[in-house]
Amino acid sequence: MSRSTRRHKQKENKQEGGQKQQGGQCKQQQGGKRHTRKGKRGPTPWTKFVTKVYHEMKKKDKNTKLRDAMKEASMRKKRGDM
Repeated sequence: MSRSTRRHKQKENKQEGGQKQQGGQCKQQQGGKRHTRKGKRGPTPWTKFVTKVYHEMKKKDKNTKLRDAMKEASMRKKRGDM
């Protein structure tokens, strides 16, 4: 058997792949827990503070990023301005 024929047969075997189900039918999951939606939590004091700082900085400079506001808010928090 030539190399090309072996490779061709290997490809065919891989394409069939997967596990065959016994009995010919899929098993359906029965029962189980019903999932309920979780309620949303309100924004934390830190989040409120960061957004406040962000909007203040955005008024001064339109190119301000949230990253910059978080750094500034962190500095203010360390100083005790939060």
